[in-house]
Amino acid sequence: GLYPSLDATTEDLQQFREFHQEIDRWSGWRDGQGRRAFALPRMLGSDDAEVTVLDQITMTQWMDKHGWSSPKLRWWVDYACRDDYGLRLEQTSAWAGLFYFVSRKPKPDQPTQPFITWPEGNGRIVKHLVAGLQDRLEVGWAALDINPVEREGQPRVDVMAVNQEGTKAKGFHADHVIFAAPQFLAPYLIRPYRENRPEHVAAFEYGSWAVANLIMKDRPAEENGFPLCWDNVFYESQSLGYVSATHQRGLDYGPTVFTWYYPMCDDSPRTARERLLSTDRQEWAEIALSDIERAHPEIRNLTQRLDVMRWGHAMIRAVPGFAWSPVRKKTAQPFRGIHFAHSDLSGLALFEEAFAQGNRAADEILSNAQVE
Repeated sequence: GLYPSLDATTEDLQQFREFHQEIDRWSGWRDGQGRRAFALPRMLGSDDAEVTVLDQITMTQWMDKHGWSSPKLRWWVDYACRDDYGLRLEQTSAWAGLFYFVSRKPKPDQPTQPFITWPEGNGRIVKHLVAGLQDRLEVGWAALDINPVEREGQPRVDVMAVNQEGTKAKGFHADHVIFAAPQFLAPYLIRPYRENRPEHVAAFEYGSWAVANLIMKDRPAEENGFPLCWDNVFYESQSLGYVSATHQRGLDYGPTVFTWYYPMCDDSPRTARERLLSTDRQEWAEIALSDIERAHPEIRNLTQRLDVMRWGHAMIRAVPGFAWSPVRKKTAQPFRGIHFAHSDLSGLALFEEAFAQGNRAADEILSNAQVE
């Protein structure tokens, strides 16, 4: 989100400048091996104690140490934490909070790196990956059981899958399996984990989100001559605002879709999921419309359809102590032919981390493969 500079006091602006000066300092920081403090993917960053100690405190505590109490600055940083981690300022690891700002700045005094996106979102990436797989890709099947076994003295993995209608089952014998799913699913799918649930799974906490898609017959009128943006944020709202899903198609008139996001920032992930589930579609629709209505009074008349999705395990929570915990590192290690690859293994719900974890898992397999 943009910093809310309207009505900012001299003290607000001074603290905002000081915050950016500290971000610039960390952007230029290098350890004894020349590594950045925070890098994308995170495995390229430093594990120096000066950096990792930040994971032991919250972003609130870190800002307190610097004497930054400006409500506008705190809201702005809090928004960043809610956006990337589904957490409030006081819940977020200071390491993760700084990662958000520093990893995206190539050098001090330079703007953050531009983001890459497409009108169809990550669907563009999926299409690109699918194009290279051809007949090796089987869709419409869900894995139900992943069982590491020993066959002819060698570790192997058996996988049982069922089709989406639930009418057919299929078995696969594999030398290796890449488990590219969140850790919370592992005890349900990996047979030894199901029989003896590993302790490390409990260390992975996931935040909940409600997402609403508003299909609209037309766009809201411009307010005060300000055009509709791609990413639209409401100051001091509990939501993250909305994106105009058709914005990047270059059309500035006609029907559109607003996608509205609401992170559940309860201290207990279980409590958040219970609240998410107990709030029905009609209630979520009213919350979304009331939120957007503050900026667009005509939103109800323009909305033809409103769909709500409830995501109980939307993203890994970057709470203090997790990013640099031994448990997180151990979880990424292979288990009897099963190799793990998901962004939650990085402690950061970012595409770059998912990509890096997938490459790491593939490299693990290739390093042991016999070349014929």
